[in-house]
Amino acid sequence: MYINRGIARSALGRDTEAVEDVARAIELGRRDSQAYLLKSDIELSLGLQTEGEADLLQGLLGTPTTPDGWLARAEHWLDRGENEKALADYAEMARIYPKNVDAWQNLVNVHCEHFHDYAAGLNAADELVSLDPARSLSRAARGVVLAHLGRADEARDEAQAALEIERDATTCYVAASTFAILAGNKTDSDDALVATNLLQESLSQDHSWSRVIVHDPDWNAIRTKTEVQSLLQAVETLEGGPPPTLQAEDESLNAR
Repeated sequence: MYINRGIARSALGRDTEAVEDVARAIELGRRDSQAYLLKSDIELSLGLQTEGEADLLQGLLGTPTTPDGWLARAEHWLDRGENEKALADYAEMARIYPKNVDAWQNLVNVHCEHFHDYAAGLNAADELVSLDPARSLSRAARGVVLAHLGRADEARDEAQAALEIERDATTCYVAASTFAILAGNKTDSDDALVATNLLQESLSQDHSWSRVIVHDPDWNAIRTKTEVQSLLQAVETLEGGPPPTLQAEDESLNAR
C-alpha cells in the first residue's frame, strides 16, 4: 500500500509525502530493491543527495526479492549504461519467475536492442510467446526478431498474427517495425507500404510513437520515406510543434 501510494504521490509532485510513504514501507519490512531505488529517485529529485546516494547503493547492491525489485534494478543498470548487469538481472528474474511476462519481454529487448544478439533474442521471444500465444505484443516482438534474422515469411506471419489478436497503437507500431526492417532500402516495396500503413494506424491512436520512431534503428532504412515523413509532419501539425529531430534524439541518447 505505501509503495503504491508513494508512486502515486510522486507522480502528482508530492515528493516529500512520497518519500515518507516509501520510508514507511521499508520500515514495515519492504526492504526490496524497488523500495530503495524509488526512495533514492525521489530523494535525489528533492536535492537530498546524501540520502539519495545511500538508498541508491542499497538498492543496487542488495538482492531483489520481488519481480518489481528485479525490474527496478535492471532498469537502473540500463540507465547507467551497465547493460551486462541489466541482462543478468532479467535472466535471473526469468529463472526465478519463469512465467513472468515482463522478464522474458525485457530479455528480448535487451538481447536485441543492446547486444544485437538476435539468436538469443529469439530464444527469449519463443519463451515469451509460449506463456501466452494470445498476447499480441509477444507475437509482434517475435516478428521483429525474426525479421532481423532474415526469416521474412515467418516474420510477416507473426506480425499478422499479432494484428489479428489486437490492433492497439503499440501492437501496430511493433508490427510496422517488422515490415520496416524487411523493406530494407526498397522504399517502394510492399513491405514498406505495409509498414507505413501500420504506422499511420498506430499514430492515429497515439501520437507519442512519432517520438519513438525518430531514434528507432528498425526504421533507419525507410524513416526518410516521403509517406513516413508526411505522417510525422501531420502529427506535428496536430500537436502544434515539431517532433524531436534525429540530432536532438541522438544527443539525448548519448547523454545517458
